[in-house]
Parts: sequence; C-alpha cells; structure tokens
Amino acid sequence: MDPKELPPNVRDDKISEETKKLISSLPTHTDSQGQKLCKYQGCWYYYNTLQGVLNFQSGFQPQDTDIIIASYPKSGTTWLKALIVALLERSKNHSSSNDHPLLHDNPHGIVPFLEIDVFHESSSPNLDKFSATPRLFSTHMPLHAMHETLKQTPCKIVYVCRNLKDTLISTWLFACAILKIEPTRSILESMFKSLCNGTIFYGPFWDHLLSYWRGSFEDPKHVLFMRYEEMKSEPHEQIKRLADFLGSPFTKQEEESGSVEEILDLCSLRNLSSLEVNKTGKVNNVDHKNFFRKGEVGDSKNYLTPEMENKIDMIIQEKLQEPETATLIDSKLLFTINSVTFTTLNLNNKASEAVALVDRLVAKGCQPNLVTYGAVVNGLCKRGEIDLALLLLKKMDKAKIEVNLVIYNTVIDGFCQVGDCDITQEIFKQMVSSGLAPNIWTYNILLDGLCNNRKLEKALVISENMQKSGTDLDIYTYNIIIHGMCKAGVIEDTHDLFCSLSLKGVKPDVVTYNTMISGLCNNRLKHEAYAFFRKMKQDGPLPDDLTYNVLIRAHLEGGDKAASAEFIKELISNLWFCHYYVA
Repeated sequence: MDPKELPPNVRDDKISEETKKLISSLPTHTDSQGQKLCKYQGCWYYYNTLQGVLNFQSGFQPQDTDIIIASYPKSGTTWLKALIVALLERSKNHSSSNDHPLLHDNPHGIVPFLEIDVFHESSSPNLDKFSATPRLFSTHMPLHAMHETLKQTPCKIVYVCRNLKDTLISTWLFACAILKIEPTRSILESMFKSLCNGTIFYGPFWDHLLSYWRGSFEDPKHVLFMRYEEMKSEPHEQIKRLADFLGSPFTKQEEESGSVEEILDLCSLRNLSSLEVNKTGKVNNVDHKNFFRKGEVGDSKNYLTPEMENKIDMIIQEKLQEPETATLIDSKLLFTINSVTFTTLNLNNKASEAVALVDRLVAKGCQPNLVTYGAVVNGLCKRGEIDLALLLLKKMDKAKIEVNLVIYNTVIDGFCQVGDCDITQEIFKQMVSSGLAPNIWTYNILLDGLCNNRKLEKALVISENMQKSGTDLDIYTYNIIIHGMCKAGVIEDTHDLFCSLSLKGVKPDVVTYNTMISGLCNNRLKHEAYAFFRKMKQDGPLPDDLTYNVLIRAHLEGGDKAASAEFIKELISNLWFCHYYVA
C-alpha cells in the first residue's frame, strides 16, 4: 500500500525538529511494517500521533462545558460518539427530522479526535467550527496524558472499555480492512503477541484502562467509566446513566414518549451502518463503512484458540487484579479502601505503607476483603517484597479469608522471580492442601521458575505428574520446558521433545521455533538451527524479527558475514505487516 494512502496519524511526515529531538531520547520500537513507535509518558505512539499529543498538551485551552469521549481503540468508540451526539441533540429544535447530524456525517466526523484530527498539525488550530457548546471531542490518549492540560477544569470525560478479547478481534479485522488484505491467522497471531507484550499503538492496554478507572474513583463527577458489555446488555439503564452524567437527564415525559428507545434505535449499529453517509466517504483515509461490524459481545470465541484466551485471562488477572470485582462491593468504606490500596501500590510505589494501612484498618475493626488483600499482595510481589506478601497470606488465614487461586499464583510467581524455588514448592503444596486445584497457569508459573533457576529435573518431574494426573500440557507449557532444556544444554532430548509434539496433538508456535533455533545457536549448532528455520518457513508459523535476529547474531559471532547479510536482506523483504489502531 502507498504510504500516502495510510491514515496520517500512523506516518512520520508531520513531526517538528523539536519532536525529532525528543524522540531520540525515548524508547522506540519498529513494528513489522517498519513503522516506528516511541514510548512517551508510558504510552506507545506512532510519530505523527506523538506530534498531535504534544500539540494538544501545549495548545489546548479547555472550556468548562467541554465533553471528551475517551476509549482504547476498537472498544465501542463509534457507538458512544453517536449516543452522546443524539443525547445532546434532544435540546435542539430541528425544523425537520432529516436535520439530525448523524444522518449527514459519520460519528467520527462529528466528534473529531484531539490528537489525530484537531491538533494533528498545529498546537493552535482554528477552532471556530466548535463555537457551539458543549464542544465535543474524542481521544485514545490515556488519562494521565491529559492530566496537566485538563486539571482545574470541570469538563467531563466519558470512557468506554471493552473485553480485551473482543477488542483484539475487532482490531484485527479493522486493520486488515484498512490495508485491504485478507485477515489471516498469521496476522491475528502477530497482533495477539503485540497486544500481550504491550508494545502497540496506545498500549499497554492495562495502563490505559487503569488510568481512567482510577480517574473515575478520584473524580466521579467528571470522569464516567462505562463498559461496552453493560451498554449492550442493559442499554436503557446505561443511556440514562450517561444522560445523567452529562447533565441532560431524561424527563418522565421523554421516557413515557419513547425518547430513550428512539435514540437507541437511531444509534444502533444496524441503523448507522445502513445510512447512506456511512456507506460512502472517508475520514483520515479510512472508509466510513469500516467503522461498522457486528459489535457482538463474545464474538472472539469464534476466532481465538483456548490457549490465546487463557493467556489474555492471565494477563488481565495479573495486570488488573480483577478491578471489576470491586464494583460489586456494597460497603462504601471497603470500596474506598480498595481504591486507596490499589492507588498506593500502583502509583506511589509504597507497598510497605499499604501493609501498614491494612494493619491499622484491622486494629480499628474494619476487616479488608479479598480484593484489598489481592491488590496489596500483587503490589508486594511486583516489587520483590515477597516476605511481606507471605506475611499477608498468614494474616488472611488468621482472618479466615480464603486465599484464591489468583493470589496463590501471584505469590508463587513472586518467589520464582527471586529464585527461591524451595519456598515456591512449599506454597504450592499449601495451596493444594487447602483444597484449591492448580490450573495450567499455576503449573506454567512453577515450571518457568524452576527452569529459569536451572532446576530442570524438578520441572520435568512436575510435567510428568501433570500428564499422569490427566492435565493436558499446552504449547505455553512445552515452550517453558523446551527453553529450560535448551538452557541446560540437553539439545538431543530437546529435539526429541519437539518432534513428539505433533504426536501429542500440539502445534509448535513461533516461540517454540525461536526457542529451538536460539538453543541450537547458543550450542554452536548453526547448521541444525538453519534446518529448523527452513522447517519453520515450510510447515510452521512465519518467522518474526526475533527469529532473524538470533540467526544474524549467531552467524556474525561465527564470522560468517555473508550469511548474516542474506538474513538481513530476507528480514527487510519480509517486513510487510503493521498494526493500525486508528479508531
């Protein structure tokens, strides 16, 4: 595709010299298409988008009545824009039903993105067309990117989040539609990998979501946190909640006359996609029609493998510590406690203070619940304060609060990270004796810790016991074992295990091949590594940049510059896909 046909915000042709200098000091990453991203204030942006962010931060003058619609890409942005436009249009007296703006423009044309549209090229754009109040804008920026610009202003922010699995599938199909290519499994797998490691446009997802989640805790009058799934399952309640937040509640007369139903019908994806204005036209080089698909909840199950779903579930549990659970707590006090401990751990890096807070609460007769303990344990383990985490488990036992599998997995992983595998196995036995059955992720955490700490024999015993107990080992488990065996230098046994995977009904993925190739290269078996590389291109998943980097490095270290040059040439010729997250 001609770069000029790509959405402008993913390119790098509109950045100033000052921004170029800033980028040179930032962490950078090149996607598989060769498009460059940089990490600014904890978020990954394409260069042109970063310019828009900087322009916004230096030039935006908020008005008290402004409304900003925020979201992570492909999380229901188009629908939310349409709903808010329709809610605000109720107060206007249109001479005809055909005057409604949604009948004449796409929602993204009516509500432009701050960093992608309004401030894309200048920090002082002409905002004359936004003379009416309230002004409506949108963004994919995390909340902390707007904090300084919006502080001390009462403007309102509405954020919508969506199940990450459905977001992934929507993004995959949307990106392929933009690129006008077939949505293949290899593209989905590449996108899945990038989503999981966080190095994607506007990523990491979990930091993005948590910025607005905390904002809704700290300033609920000005930040509304909505869930796409709830908007689908209970649309009447959610649209009324949205209207109340915007200061435009439905009157009793409106409800009785069917105004709520009219707005929901007008803004339904079925109706919006059937409008002539959304069948033609473009915004930011994206066809209007590409913004409308199924919008179904749970559609990802038709595309993701069980292993991919489990991986995403584990990431959500680890990174978010199930914040949704906190919304089910009836006690306002405990709701506040969870907010305090979570914020303390994740924003201020003061884990010991969070532990002291738990002790003070208990002393005052206010017993923290499982969510609170889970948040504190997670923070302690992330910071390597494992002994304190273990102490909290004892406090939970004393308070007769049953430790769940997520917390046990967190603590086991924490001890594995600091290399204390003996205590790790003791905690594992304690978990089993408490009546909790380990899941595949428990085993994977344990195996990974043993292999990384060069305790391969113990890891192999556990994997054998898993199979004897009827636990199916997935490709992630085998990747851990293969990595451990390569690290231990038992290459022949590793090769035998790899060859047995097909007999077990397990298909090697790109990580499996990369691990084998890297292990062979590290053991100076370049010819065998190249044989795996050929097999990978013939039977397995497509090689990625890591595959080539391992082979290039191995041949350079062996003095074979010609072979390295050939691998570099092939790597460059195969850089054909990139991730576009533009709406």
